[in-house]
Amino acid sequence: MNILMLTESNFPCDVRVRQEALKLRECGHNVSIIAIKDKEEAYFETVHGVKVYRVPKIELFRKGKQNKLNNNKYYDNKILLIIFWTAVLKPKYL
Repeated sequence: MNILMLTESNFPCDVRVRQEALKLRECGHNVSIIAIKDKEEAYFETVHGVKVYRVPKIELFRKGKQNKLNNNKYYDNKILLIIFWTAVLKPKYL
């Protein structure tokens, strides 16, 4: 089975995501992860048989005391992950 995991954390540093992905891989599944990219990381690599695609963090809304949209950073990154999936990876999984 092809499995795609989306995470707003760093892979493979996030232990929970890493353990789950590697366990799924051990069970014979094809696992791909879309994660957030840190400065020194590659945009794509394979880690122990798991394909890892990384996208940079984005912020669409400025933070500030008067800004009621302060909590939208979470949604900004989710939007980027979904766009990346739709535009780049989805054709490979259909």
